[in-house]
Amino acid sequence: MAVTTRPSASRSPAPGKAGQGYVPALDGLRGIAVLLVLGLHIGLAVLPGGQVGVFLFFSLSGFLITLLLLDGSHGNVWEILRRFYVRRALRLLPAWFVVVASCVVVALMWPSMDRAPATLEGLPMVLVHLGNWVRALEGSGSLGMLDHTWSLAVEEQFYLVWPIVLLLVLRATGRIWAAAAVAGLGCISAVAARFAVDGDGEAALTRIYNGTDTQADHLLLGCVLAVVVVLLRERDGLDRLRTVLTWLAVPAALFLAAVVLVFPFAGAGTPYRVALTGVAVASAVVVGAAYLSGQGRIARVLTAPWLRWVGVRSYGLYLWHYPVILVVTAADVVPFTLPKQVLEVALSVAMAAASYRWIEAPFLRRREPLGGGSGAGPSGAPPPPVAARRRHIATTSSATQTGGGPWAGMQRDGSTDPATPTGGAPTTRPPLPAGADALGR
Repeated sequence: MAVTTRPSASRSPAPGKAGQGYVPALDGLRGIAVLLVLGLHIGLAVLPGGQVGVFLFFSLSGFLITLLLLDGSHGNVWEILRRFYVRRALRLLPAWFVVVASCVVVALMWPSMDRAPATLEGLPMVLVHLGNWVRALEGSGSLGMLDHTWSLAVEEQFYLVWPIVLLLVLRATGRIWAAAAVAGLGCISAVAARFAVDGDGEAALTRIYNGTDTQADHLLLGCVLAVVVVLLRERDGLDRLRTVLTWLAVPAALFLAAVVLVFPFAGAGTPYRVALTGVAVASAVVVGAAYLSGQGRIARVLTAPWLRWVGVRSYGLYLWHYPVILVVTAADVVPFTLPKQVLEVALSVAMAAASYRWIEAPFLRRREPLGGGSGAGPSGAPPPPVAARRRHIATTSSATQTGGGPWAGMQRDGSTDPATPTGGAPTTRPPLPAGADALGR
């Protein structure tokens, strides 16, 4: 696997800045996704299907997390996982904890607020990232002011399982394509799980929408896309993939726009289940096209400065917007709809900007010495060839005796030696500007 050199502690780049391997279009896509969710929750009638933003986040997460593990990891399996989970914790938990604590304080100080009891009752499941299952069984609103964290729970469950599965598959088979096969089987299982949910009423819709098993294909199709990108990059096939995805991005984007504007899967039953599958496929196409967009037309749309600004702060905006909307609504200080919506958006953006500056960015800089970044753009320096990585994986047992693992480069004491990688020259890959997953994490 690629060996990454650690960035200099004396010159830690600010998160979100362009650099080698940075794909600005992905920040723009994050911006669109979070604005769709925000528009849905403030009650914009023109965005009845704003849930598509959540599905875009899922696809981005699966894609970028898999790239991080395939491109940016080195050392034995346990070292890879340790660095991965420490980086995830530093990126996700600080801002999440502040929002959770703030909602608890509001619920305790304002017990008459209609969402206060549910906030406190659902807190234990939110803290262990299982809130989506509460919603799946009890319905929307069962987590109070933290109801929107259901999607974060789905992603956290994915983070716990997929990296381990991916690394074990690579170690057992020595073939990167095997990871795509496993993810593909997971996609089929998710579609089957949607159709296996009994009934066509509101309870069935809620179960399908919130279940990790019934939403897994959105994440896993992103994983498949990441494996395809890595394999074609080694074969100089990214230009062909870019051409295909660029053409497919137009009908995919039109389909997603139709879902957003018309919400064709508003009811349960077969149309709802089929529409979710279509959204998963279309989201993966759009993510791939954005990642490979280079300087093309897609990139020019997605790299608008204001859209990238929103995208870099999309995690904080997602965390804060829902409780802000509920508090403003409960306070009833603005009697008219439009001024109320403007206030909700303004407060949400302000909280997101503050969160990024004073909470998220400092912790992003703290995690830079851990390395393990990924998400290099298609023009970035490539990692060692697939064949070299296969040799590393195939010689796991002998490499382990010298501190290796499935990929060489670890010494007996567990330290890295980036100057002497096995199977290729050292490769410098800076971390993703704002993290490695869909919410800029």
